[in-house]
Amino acid sequence: MLTSVLLSGPILRAAEPIPLPPKSDRWNAVRTAHFQLFGNATPAKTREVGWELERLRAVLLALQRTLSANSPVPTFIYVFKSHEALQPYLPLADGKPANAAAYFQQSQDGNFIALSAAWNVDPREVVYHEYIHYFMRANFPPLPVWYEEGLADYYSTFRSDSGEARTGMIREDHLALLRDTGLMPLDRLFAVDRDSPEYNESLRQGIFYAQSWALVHYLTRGAPERAPQLGRFLQLLKQDRPRDAAFREAFGTDMVTLLGELVAYIRNKRFFYNRVKLSELEIPTDVTTTPMPYEDMLYRLGDLLAHGDADRLSDAERFLEAVPPTAPAFPGALAALGFVRLRQDKWDDAAALFRRAINGGSDDFRVFFY
Repeated sequence: MLTSVLLSGPILRAAEPIPLPPKSDRWNAVRTAHFQLFGNATPAKTREVGWELERLRAVLLALQRTLSANSPVPTFIYVFKSHEALQPYLPLADGKPANAAAYFQQSQDGNFIALSAAWNVDPREVVYHEYIHYFMRANFPPLPVWYEEGLADYYSTFRSDSGEARTGMIREDHLALLRDTGLMPLDRLFAVDRDSPEYNESLRQGIFYAQSWALVHYLTRGAPERAPQLGRFLQLLKQDRPRDAAFREAFGTDMVTLLGELVAYIRNKRFFYNRVKLSELEIPTDVTTTPMPYEDMLYRLGDLLAHGDADRLSDAERFLEAVPPTAPAFPGALAALGFVRLRQDKWDDAAALFRRAINGGSDDFRVFFY
């Protein structure tokens, strides 16, 4: 499983057993055309998160209508009313909840997004970044790491309001870092993989992500004549052409020259971004909002914990085992508890729980998947 987080605010408490939420806590289930959301934020805020993702999805499909944005597994989005409400469910860092305003948890049976709806944090950056990763994995063969991360950051600034959607807006944090520290040679940037220090070490990640974003932005928006050359470069790499030869054939220049163009670009004061009218997009508007019974809330929060850190599995168990057998959510809780047992390598126990879920009428594909 893969987890990404967006940092925010101070860590307030060390990890400890998560108490069951009070019965007075009000949660709603919101379903849009392509996303399932659960939230104790206001229903309006939870719906807006779903609609924003529907708009981003529509923009991506409008750019290339041959692509698919349909996920083979469901995407569950948890919208917490405040950072304090989100904090107990955050991934752990050194035994404490991560310093985060949102996180994305990718699993083989679902994508889990959790975020705070607090007014003083903006979790959209990490949510959109990780959604782009999913979109690329669903539609393309493996891509160079610099391009995948750069494109994800390019779309992380997606915004939609006032009747239009905007993509490719400037990352001021990236610009400031690049202007302050300088750029790495392009041959080094292109050589970075997921085992490289630039990708994994916190002191080196910043420049890698910033330069990857800047190069993608320059090649797609800063120099229109370079955009088809970028596509050609990626195509040649896919054909296993040597990187240097592929670069020169695609761009008609050397890496030092293109790096000079990029250095000049980030010194600019003006940058362009994409704008599209929402009326020109095919955006589904159907949405349903349903109050969640307490037992459903326990099941869904337990399922979120079951797909998080291994240290949270005992919390997941307590939430799921608190769902009474008479509740409609009980078969789902059994299925999620079966997933917990799988993660604990208790295969026979997991199989028994999945059978009970099936016999209880569960229509969750996961009980058959495992």
